[in-house]
Amino acid sequence: MKLLSRCLLLVIFSLPATSKLHGQAIVGAWSFGNTASPDADGTGLLVFLANGAYFHLESENTDPNGMNGMERGTYTWHAGTGAFTATNAMDTNGQWGLNPDTPTTITISGDTMDIDGFSLSRVTGASPIVGAWTFGNTLTPGSTGTGVVVFLANNVYFHAESENSDPNGMNGMERGTYTWNLMTGAFTAANAVDTNGQWGLNPDTPPTITISGDTMDIEGFGLSRVSAVPEPSTYAACAGLAVLSLACWRRRRKA
Repeated sequence: MKLLSRCLLLVIFSLPATSKLHGQAIVGAWSFGNTASPDADGTGLLVFLANGAYFHLESENTDPNGMNGMERGTYTWHAGTGAFTATNAMDTNGQWGLNPDTPTTITISGDTMDIDGFSLSRVTGASPIVGAWTFGNTLTPGSTGTGVVVFLANNVYFHAESENSDPNGMNGMERGTYTWNLMTGAFTAANAVDTNGQWGLNPDTPPTITISGDTMDIEGFGLSRVSAVPEPSTYAACAGLAVLSLACWRRRRKA
């Protein structure tokens, strides 16, 4: 009985460490600024995908070297050292974002990201719509377009899209507010900033958005949830926890 108790205590104390490692994953959406009431400091998002692609969306920044818009590119990040690199592929916001001054390190502590002293917060929320959702081939865009839609818990949304052959739109971003009914899927959106023309939720706001697991459906158009994934160190911690549990079980049987 004492052996079982010790094993259970070891497992319980190991769980916080495993959860902390999982929370350090860079994949997901990160917000900055006052997204509900933008000010001169700028407001926007960084979205990192598990396939090595990233999106940056920013608006309402008084810096004259930039403009409301988006970036899209690829990145690398080392969870242990924070070492970071980024290669820009599309840029409609000038000097804002990761281009041209790419930071050399990005550190993460729980739900806070630090980029050279600039803080961002992980986008989280209880509603299943909250978070980042991608569409298209984000690494090799085609004529069908590629982009990301992010819904925040404070009912603000961002949308970025590029490489779409529809002549009524252009590479850019949207920011606005939304409402969504979990039970019926009823959806409304009010646009505040729009630099991508006809693309996105404006002007044809879909009447419903339905969600099933990690898949979002907007009138037959499918998007996939951007989910945080454990870094290699997290897998190692989980494996160690499994080995520990197995050892305790065997010892208990022998006893």
